[in-house]
Amino acid sequence: KMHLVSLLSQLDNNGDGTTSREEFFAAIERPDVQEFMSALGIDPDHAAEVFLLLDEDGDGIVNLQEFMGGCERIRGEAKSID
Repeated sequence: KMHLVSLLSQLDNNGDGTTSREEFFAAIERPDVQEFMSALGIDPDHAAEVFLLLDEDGDGIVNLQEFMGGCERIRGEAKSID
């Protein structure tokens, strides 16, 4: 879980503890963030879909709870496909 918190902090440019759509798409272009997401089993090439899955309430902002739950769901779905 610390890895996910670390990833969220990398995506959070303004330090408010959340990641906006804009922050997410800016960060996803960074090679270090792409590598981190890949290591978690999340395909950076599917950034738009990933953000929609993470943003449970559809407000355009992903908080820590949404982020943690969404990453776990995404990882679970990826494993079930394999």
